[in-house]
Amino acid sequence: MTHAAGAKVRFAAALTVGVLAAASAFAYGSGSALAPEPAKLTSPLGSAGGATAAAYYANSLDPTLLASGVTVYKLGGTFVTSSIPPGSPCSSVPLASGETTIMVVVAAGTLRACR
Repeated sequence: MTHAAGAKVRFAAALTVGVLAAASAFAYGSGSALAPEPAKLTSPLGSAGGATAAAYYANSLDPTLLASGVTVYKLGGTFVTSSIPPGSPCSSVPLASGETTIMVVVAAGTLRACR
């Protein structure tokens, strides 16, 4: 093997290791940030701003989350001043009992929106 060919092989091996390390670091740190937990409503979410409805996390394996339930908030897609906890399930449209939402409250300072 010539010196140039050996250098190419070493470069390809180093590049492969680097790509695999970066992919592993991304997957390890991603946790559940890739998609929000779907919230299935157990009561209807009204059309008025600020409306709330009871729900549970549809895919949760944690029985405490199923037992305690969660609150789904009715919030528009534009930012408004609010104290709703970021990451809470939400919807920008009314939902009937039994429907599921995957939208969550996002925050920028004291501003909140449903995305």
